[in-house]
Amino acid sequence: RSVIAGNVFRAGQHQPGLTVRVSGPDGAVQERTTGTSPAYGLSGWEVTVATAPTSATYSVQLFQSGQAVSEVQHVETLNACSLNVALLTFEQ
Repeated sequence: RSVIAGNVFRAGQHQPGLTVRVSGPDGAVQERTTGTSPAYGLSGWEVTVATAPTSATYSVQLFQSGQAVSEVQHVETLNACSLNVALLTFEQ
């Protein structure tokens, strides 16, 4: 599988409860709440973008109460089993 995951910090503190929106090249959109994947930290989140390793570019943006609080970040996944997780840290 291909995964985009990460966490969010503000002034060095984890920020659970925010929304991470991941848009795929096919137009599919997935949202996750920060803090729902503690394997990545107290503000951890994870989105499975494909069932197998794949090369593609995804757009990732952070929202709070429906308002964008980050720029769109472009994340490239790779078609390699040993490189199937892209980690992204938002620092506000």
